[in-house]
Amino acid sequence: MKSGFGRNRLPASRVCASLMVFATSVLFPVAAARAEGAIAIGILDNDATKGYAAGWSNNRPTAADAEQLALENCRKQPNAPENVRATCRVVRNFVNQCVIVALDPKNGTPGAGWAVAETSELAILDARRECDRTAGADRQGQCTLTDGVCDGTAR
Repeated sequence: MKSGFGRNRLPASRVCASLMVFATSVLFPVAAARAEGAIAIGILDNDATKGYAAGWSNNRPTAADAEQLALENCRKQPNAPENVRATCRVVRNFVNQCVIVALDPKNGTPGAGWAVAETSELAILDARRECDRTAGADRQGQCTLTDGVCDGTAR
């Protein structure tokens, strides 16, 4: 009886190696690249009337990279005072979600809000709700979306 590892057959070591590669790929598939995001906010004494800065990042390869870029973007906000930009800190990381920022457009008003959610529609609702909450009774409904982005597969 001839073994399966003869002259015209694969050597046993090669068969074992091939089976190991196959088994590993089935049992431990390569993880899909993660689309990391982060949002950083700068605000003095929790009072947007003194200024407000926001910066975010999306589709970054790592959480650390997302945080670094979000901080850089927050610290570069041209409409925020320098002392406000200096307070920028990462407040949230996200993966495959949307981030939206809403502000009351009138200077000197406290309305500011941001949100991270599974969809842009939910993020918009949450950001406006938070902005209205901080804007005060006389500024309800005045908040507008300033910007936002979805990360990875979120829409």
